[in-house]
Amino acid sequence: MDPAELHLFYEDLVRKLRDRGVVCAITRGLACVHYGIAETTQDRDLLCHPESFDDLLDLLGGTRIEGVPCCYRGNISPPLDARWHR
Repeated sequence: MDPAELHLFYEDLVRKLRDRGVVCAITRGLACVHYGIAETTQDRDLLCHPESFDDLLDLLGGTRIEGVPCCYRGNISPPLDARWHR
């Protein structure tokens, strides 16, 4: 998937989350550099409040990218389990 298609995928994900009332935003390397956190990857990150993690996981569970279902990989992703956000 080229970067433009990936960005559109994330924009659609954010739109669907916002339709559910979730406050969220897309960030990537340049935003991280602006705030003093060096970043050199070309991926995107989706930020949302911990109270919205269940909504995010629910939406991802029903989303496909290039025909492949999205999945949360807790071993290489930020912890979204509520017990980590007390």
